[in-house]
Amino acid sequence: MLGPHQLSRQISIHAPATAVWDVLMDARQLSAWAPLVHEVERCSDRETVGASRTCRVSFGSRQGRLVERVVEVEPGSSVTYVVDEDSFGMSRMLRGYGFRITLQPAGAVTTVRIDTFYAPRTPWVAVLNVLFLRRRMGSLVGQLLAGLREHVQTVVVHREVG
Repeated sequence: MLGPHQLSRQISIHAPATAVWDVLMDARQLSAWAPLVHEVERCSDRETVGASRTCRVSFGSRQGRLVERVVEVEPGSSVTYVVDEDSFGMSRMLRGYGFRITLQPAGAVTTVRIDTFYAPRTPWVAVLNVLFLRRRMGSLVGQLLAGLREHVQTVVVHREVG
């Protein structure tokens, strides 16, 4: 179950929603657009409810693994994940950590929004969340969105040229 909503970030991508959706639904492409992800070690063929993926990631100088599971899919519109396991200690600090990616098409442009959810486990983590954590998470989400935009727009240009 997801914790309470913590933040939203969005970006416009000059590509149709179907192109963005195709990238999101193929976990094997994750390391091509998510700068934090070095490798997807295990994943399902498609991102369907119950599918999980194990990613080797870096947060700053720290490297480790995340196991993410799809908990909700609205085809062509949104996908929601929870983080089931991590080697960074996030699960010791945060309860119900997950995120939802939503597409809002408008012709040849698609707005992609990522909403992040979690609950601090202790009062101390709640203070850290206000002072530091939420801002850091927002920065990471911004990097993910920028990487997605660059990758999708490159894929669309190659399709049009090819």
